[in-house]
Amino acid sequence: MKTKMRSELYTKMNDPILESLFQDTGDGKSAPVKNSTWSLALFFVLSVCVSVVFGGLGLVKNNLYESWAVRCSDYKWMVLVEGDPVQVDEVGRFLKQLDGVNNVRFMSSSDVYQQLSQEPMLAPQMGLFGTDAFPATWVMDWVPSEFDVNRQQNLLGDIKKFTGVLDVAFDQKAGESIQLIRRHWLEVRVVLSLLTFLVIGSMAWLLGRLFFVPLDRFHWKSVGVALISDELGWIAGLLLLRQVLGGLPWAFYTGGFVVGFLHYIGLYALRVDAFKS
Repeated sequence: MKTKMRSELYTKMNDPILESLFQDTGDGKSAPVKNSTWSLALFFVLSVCVSVVFGGLGLVKNNLYESWAVRCSDYKWMVLVEGDPVQVDEVGRFLKQLDGVNNVRFMSSSDVYQQLSQEPMLAPQMGLFGTDAFPATWVMDWVPSEFDVNRQQNLLGDIKKFTGVLDVAFDQKAGESIQLIRRHWLEVRVVLSLLTFLVIGSMAWLLGRLFFVPLDRFHWKSVGVALISDELGWIAGLLLLRQVLGGLPWAFYTGGFVVGFLHYIGLYALRVDAFKS
């Protein structure tokens, strides 16, 4: 009786999705939940939207990380030095023990001259200088995971004060840009992690509601239809993103099965809640 009244109520509300959830079998029991055309269409569109959100955030995160990694590898400090070989070696040992330093490489005066001669804009003028016109240089780069502009600025003063160091040359704006890209990457990563946690929490809650429900209460054909329909919607959203931003790892394309699982189980959980006394 209660089931029939609920079905009539949702019919009057002209809601085909809710109406399909509360059909009476005539024996006072609830029928296994099946998908309606409206629910399939709704969750197909929802799957497309969710895939665009997750896929877009994933692409932005990956692109930020790749840009950050490339810029970190290109970002170097040139420590110009003078003095006898012993003093020059002391500078190198000092640089290697600094926090966050990844690699230190020595370039003699002739090496610096040869490298500058290969630059298209400088090559025509290099004939005006001798091979020993430039000071020897220690080239240092930084560990990407420990990249910190503020800490580097603190080290800069110590390096310049070290005996034998003439000057330190680097692109300050490039360092600040690397720091900014890393901050944006961490922000997107946090947002993506929170959304993933929300999905996992929803799955845990739904499974908790249905843990003791017998398997014969599920309409397995409808489960399969929901999984396939929502997976197709998920792939459609990712293909749309692929045309705009680029591709994602293949593992990302299986997310539609999660949406399909939430689709069917979510409707069943609503039904179980509705029949609570």
